[in-house]
Amino acid sequence: MTATLNSLNFFNAVNMDITASDAPTFAPNANLTTLFHTCTSMEDAGNNIGTWDTSNVRIMQGAFNNADSYNPTNLGNRDVGNVVNFINMFNGNIAFNDASINNWNIGRKPRRRDCTV
Repeated sequence: MTATLNSLNFFNAVNMDITASDAPTFAPNANLTTLFHTCTSMEDAGNNIGTWDTSNVRIMQGAFNNADSYNPTNLGNRDVGNVVNFINMFNGNIAFNDASINNWNIGRKPRRRDCTV
């Protein structure tokens, strides 16, 4: 049986190495606030996060905030059309340089203050 998650959080998990090959299933209106906040040494060599279905996620505020070393190879064609809050999603992430977020389906034009990176 697969669990459906309302939230997921690895706040302040240092030296994190994501090796799971499966992906979480998020419930409608899931909240990923501070998902990987301050994960200062985070590796995702298999780009596992890039396979996560985020179409049900509602809040991604600070999801990668201060995850200093996280620079995904491809966050891809992500559907974030239900997200209403992207505030500080990548704030303080000095390594982040993934231009593939330009392909995200945001479903609507968010207010400028909701997209602080």
